[in-house]
Amino acid sequence: MRKTICYLLLVWGSVYPLNAQEVVVTNYFLPSRMGTRGEVDSLFQVNYSQYENEPAPTYYKNYVFDSNGHVIRMMGQDHGSYSAIYVTTRYDGEKAVEETVSLPYSEDGMNTFVYNANGTVKEIRNNESVIRIGYDNQQRILQIDYAYSDGVIFETKKYNYTTSTIYSVTESADGNVYATVEYENGKCTKSIQENGLGGSDITTYHYNKQGDIEEMKITGGENYELTIKIEYEYDDRGNWIKYTESSYKSGEKPYTSGYTTRKIIYKDGHTTGYDVTY
Repeated sequence: MRKTICYLLLVWGSVYPLNAQEVVVTNYFLPSRMGTRGEVDSLFQVNYSQYENEPAPTYYKNYVFDSNGHVIRMMGQDHGSYSAIYVTTRYDGEKAVEETVSLPYSEDGMNTFVYNANGTVKEIRNNESVIRIGYDNQQRILQIDYAYSDGVIFETKKYNYTTSTIYSVTESADGNVYATVEYENGKCTKSIQENGLGGSDITTYHYNKQGDIEEMKITGGENYELTIKIEYEYDDRGNWIKYTESSYKSGEKPYTSGYTTRKIIYKDGHTTGYDVTY
């Protein structure tokens, strides 16, 4: 199965404005809020694959959030192997300037965040690489360069704005464009991915009223077409606690490839979702 990934605004390092304090926190390695609504304390997620009608767990994750809803710790287990990532954020006044990321069997790594006069991140660097972010006069991202520590750029993302809410991102490596992703109101609507065979795969995205992806349709060469439908179960606070993914190719019957469950513990102790059995 070929599946095109819809990228977030900034895959590695996302800048999130918080509440009334207007502070800026950059979460470099881990996604912020995990698409949750409300004051979530921790979240447990298990992915299941469907094999001969018997679901089997394939991945387990445990996220812990800070008071602003940003991930401060993530632990994961994949196919029986255990790994963990711990992120510690140090604040300088109202801005987060450094994060320490601890990985098993390796030394701690330090990422340093450099801010411009407007309080948004313009550079993220560590011992091995650097990310440089350029903005226009409206503080919209124009370009992101990913480079090695010696300054050699290996990947670039360029942002092109049609309106304040509609834009596209062109992604290139070594000067060659490999993907173009279109966004509207912060949501990915279409992506075009070069498939390495002289053609491209085009994915269109459709969302439900809660704002979650409910359908992806992928088309490619030789009349290739794949539709992926996602059905959700939500808790009483509007967060999904289970989704089931079904796929079918043109002219074929749908098949279920797996599902994912979540257990959510809120700041006030309210718990919803499924118990973790992994």
